[in-house]
Amino acid sequence: MTPLDNGSAASSDSRGGRIHPLDAVVRAARALASTHRPESVLTTLVDDLASAVLADSVQLWLADLIEGTLKLVARRDSVQAGFVDGSPMAARLMSTGQPVLAPSPDLLSPLFPGGPIPFESGLGVPVRDGSSIVGALVAFSHRQLNPTDLQFAQVFADQLGIAVRLTKLRAELDARDRELQLFSETSRELTTELQIDTLLGNVLRMASDLFGSRGGFIALFDTKTGHLQLGIFEGVQRELVAETMEQEGFRSVLGESSPRLVTKPQDDPVFKPLSRTGMLPLVVPLRGEGSNSGLLVALMPPGRVPATGEFPLLASFAHQAGLALRNALLYQELEDRRAELSSIIFSIRNPIIVVDQNDRFLAINATAQELFSLAGPFDIGAPVQGRLRPPELEDLLLRGSGTLEVTIAKPNPRTFKARAILLRGESGEVTGKLLVMDDITEQRELEQMKADFVAVIGHELRTPLTLIKGYTRLLLSKGEKLEPDKRLESVEAIDSATARLERLIEDLLFVSAIEQQRPPLHPEDTDLVEFLRKTVKSLRKHYAGRKIVFDTPHSKLMAPVDRTKVEQILSHLVDNAIKYSQDTVAVSLKQKDESATISVTDRGIGIYSGDVPKLFQRFGQIDPSSTRAHGGTGIGLYICKRLVEAHGGQIWVESQLGRGSTFTFSIPLAPS
Repeated sequence: MTPLDNGSAASSDSRGGRIHPLDAVVRAARALASTHRPESVLTTLVDDLASAVLADSVQLWLADLIEGTLKLVARRDSVQAGFVDGSPMAARLMSTGQPVLAPSPDLLSPLFPGGPIPFESGLGVPVRDGSSIVGALVAFSHRQLNPTDLQFAQVFADQLGIAVRLTKLRAELDARDRELQLFSETSRELTTELQIDTLLGNVLRMASDLFGSRGGFIALFDTKTGHLQLGIFEGVQRELVAETMEQEGFRSVLGESSPRLVTKPQDDPVFKPLSRTGMLPLVVPLRGEGSNSGLLVALMPPGRVPATGEFPLLASFAHQAGLALRNALLYQELEDRRAELSSIIFSIRNPIIVVDQNDRFLAINATAQELFSLAGPFDIGAPVQGRLRPPELEDLLLRGSGTLEVTIAKPNPRTFKARAILLRGESGEVTGKLLVMDDITEQRELEQMKADFVAVIGHELRTPLTLIKGYTRLLLSKGEKLEPDKRLESVEAIDSATARLERLIEDLLFVSAIEQQRPPLHPEDTDLVEFLRKTVKSLRKHYAGRKIVFDTPHSKLMAPVDRTKVEQILSHLVDNAIKYSQDTVAVSLKQKDESATISVTDRGIGIYSGDVPKLFQRFGQIDPSSTRAHGGTGIGLYICKRLVEAHGGQIWVESQLGRGSTFTFSIPLAPS
């Protein structure tokens, strides 16, 4: 290449050879074009400029827009020169935008108010990025620098401007790449999180990672109810957040669809309270499926204002966060409904089972777990097939409709009326099946008891009627021919049968009456000792031929009782004792605490312990068959129980098979 005469001495390269200034420019351009990291050639360009114009000191100053200062990013100083701060000259170039050539110390010194510098000349050119001045390139020399040197410096400044531009673009591309990678990671993290509290914390953290925010808050908005609530806040006082959310226009901000930066919060009618943080609110509507689920207000440092190119990424983040928030809110709603359903199911004593559309257990209450030997939470999600017995009950549930009466033998035989229904969603699709079982064991037992009672009562009514009818016909056909004692016997038999029939009818009427209301009492202060002695004497006459004794350690015991009702209780108990024993029947009276206890004891056949709970039930019969050896309707002890309870007492029995029974009831004594 033919050397170009530029009025300055040719320089040597690093290998000791001579290099023409134009060669230095070409080499710098090639270096800039071939590198993948433009910032790495800044020092090379500064070195080549120093070699091209034979400068003793070359400095590249770039503006830091965030801090508002000039920073020395590259320099080349000869051993003899040492370092001279060229920032005053660089600052002038930044402000004027005009190149400067100071070929003599007299012209150079005014550029340095701090005093003279040890150079003969200097030059400076602004470094531009398009129309913007981004820095300055200054050079000093012990020789006289000329306009040609200034032209070469301008060429190198243009090269440096390109390098700075490429460096910024590379930094922006790297930043975008990192942001996109982080955005991809955050999107996956957002879409997989369904716990609302954790998700809100993640959104705030990710906003900080992506955009450099320093705290903020998220407000949640229920589109159905219009309810507004604070979801989470961080790095800001709760009082400021509450004051902001209480501003009149805050709800209107919830309707916005695009992110925006509030550059002057002190003048904003909604976000003015946040101006006290010294940060700028970045308002990000969390929008999913056409409506806003919430609002993210991220607090941005004034020096970290999102660039225009960041807002599409910000909008995408807001959309992802909005969808994640909507999903989390729907999940929470489903969980709340599921918890409410579980609470209802587990509070009901009836066995209940819920299965999903795939016939897998969704909910099993405690009663059903015990009835079918299921393991509760461990069986949730397991298939129903083969887990319920009897099989027809399982078929009913899987079918999802109908009713069935079944008897389940374990743990104790129980009869249930099972109903199955299909569960449907809002759009009518089948979402599961429900099995509800009503325990009708007592109902069926009562129906059986009623059936037995009808049979018994028929037998009990026919017996005295048969006697009355037989003796009446005998008297009508042969009454005049009968001997007087036979005639009297017939009349007495008719009278006894009539009394028995009357007592039976009275018991039935009494049971019907007390089923409707509490039996009426007419209490009188009564000496139980004297009253029971007379009652037992009367019973002895009625049951002639049987020994009935009365015993008490007390000479007098007062209690407010309805004498007729107590006599009825004692008559029933003594009648039972007479029927089921052949020995003496003993009646006793004792005092226990504030009550009198009256007992009727026999030494008869006794009662099986498993039958004791049935004794005081309506129509309760140990032997309900109409052909049993002893008479009775099964309502006598039930009447006794209701009359004792009406007096405020209790009745119970103690019995052993083959050794007899003792029926005891208590009655409160009169106050002392």
